[in-house]
Amino acid sequence: MEKKKSVVIISALVFLLLPVAAFSQNGLIFRIATNTGAFISEPGSGDAIADPLAAISTVEGETADFTSQLKFGIEVEIIKPLSETFSLGFEIQNSKFAGFNDLPVYYNYFASPYYPEADYNHEPLKYQTSIINFLGNLRVYPLGESSDFSPFLKLSGGLALTGTDLQFKNAEDQVEILDPIYSRGTKQTTSGESKWPSFCGGGGIGFFYRINDNLLFSADAGITYYDTDIINGVPNFSYNADKGLSEHSPTATITSQFSAGICYVFSDRPGHSKKGGFSKNSGKGRKSSGGKTNRYNPFFRNR
Repeated sequence: MEKKKSVVIISALVFLLLPVAAFSQNGLIFRIATNTGAFISEPGSGDAIADPLAAISTVEGETADFTSQLKFGIEVEIIKPLSETFSLGFEIQNSKFAGFNDLPVYYNYFASPYYPEADYNHEPLKYQTSIINFLGNLRVYPLGESSDFSPFLKLSGGLALTGTDLQFKNAEDQVEILDPIYSRGTKQTTSGESKWPSFCGGGGIGFFYRINDNLLFSADAGITYYDTDIINGVPNFSYNADKGLSEHSPTATITSQFSAGICYVFSDRPGHSKKGGFSKNSGKGRKSSGGKTNRYNPFFRNR
């Protein structure tokens, strides 16, 4: 159900964005791509104080770290060239993260809303996270205009909506009532909590490569900062000695991400000037040079 919902959302957004690009005469670029990424770290999580019971229960070899698994998402973007060096883009992105831990520390289970009433078996865990990002992208082209290959630096920022499930990895360990151990903003969520909204931002490098006059191949890789602690499926808690219990201690998350896709460059239509009106020669049977894109497009060239 969650996968179908993501596909419906992205499809709807594609149809909303396409008309904007189709009627533009300014060389807009429409990009669609697939992406994958991995959890890197949670800055500040090392400052959390473990519950004394968790510290006693932890044995040698147990770890809080999860091994990342590749999951693929999808993204769509409209890019507006501003100059030979800069462009702005609006992107809607669905990113997925997943991982497992075969020997987790016991305090991972303290993330459960059922604790301390529930007594969990100490078994391997897995998480699955889906994020909808609404991003603004600034691209800088150090080499300026290029006929075929255009590398860029990219800065991004926007809003992230995060949903996640933390579950037992093995089916035989799963129990109907208490699995998943923690869930928010997914079909597994029984608490009614929606996806967690938070700020996200990051940067990276990439390139466009021209296939023909209208098609480009794109690829980029970078690092993203999320102002949320549930991307790895586990909310962070810190023990409050005065209250004798663990309290939510939110931290940020850093992830890596790679994307690759295809772009379509919307050229100026034949018979129209750069300002959108008909060219003065169009009525005489001669049309202005159709096919040229905006001269600020990285792939503009006179033909």
